[in-house]
Amino acid sequence: MSTLFPYPSGVVTPETETYLLLDSTQDFLFAAKRFIDLTEQPGKVAFDYCQQVRPLLTQLYITGLSLQPIKKTDVSDADDIDDPAFHNIGILLSELGINTYYWEAYNPLITAMEEPELGLGWLADDLQDIYEDLKRELHVIKQARTSAEVEMACRALHLGFQGHWGNHCVNALRALHYLRKNQ
Repeated sequence: MSTLFPYPSGVVTPETETYLLLDSTQDFLFAAKRFIDLTEQPGKVAFDYCQQVRPLLTQLYITGLSLQPIKKTDVSDADDIDDPAFHNIGILLSELGINTYYWEAYNPLITAMEEPELGLGWLADDLQDIYEDLKRELHVIKQARTSAEVEMACRALHLGFQGHWGNHCVNALRALHYLRKNQ
């Protein structure tokens, strides 16, 4: 069977292979790879990158919503896999200057009587965290020597969407929505 995103065949259990072949998993992995590929493309101009990355983040978020959790198995045979080399998005976006910072409410779901706790967000940090979280786990999936390593990476991608890179994705999309060329 052909897949959009390759995985280490012969390494994973039948259950893990079934999970990896789900349309929702393949769609997500492919969206993550497209985001990483754009981010690592040489010769980018900051504003152009921001315009190109916005639809990719939207697709990443949509596919993240459909990403199913992988069943928990024994992970005792998982080894550490070295992190890949990461590109620095902050350097690229520094040419946008102040436009990479934005105000955010840490918890936007408050009652009318509560004071929102405001913080300063940074688009470069959002994109860097998304990039590193996704690249690390996709790297593990490609380099895995055991099914447990693949399962742990898939679990990290799903949980990261729920609690870390997914939050950065929403914040980045909001900031990118307001980013204008001549501001």
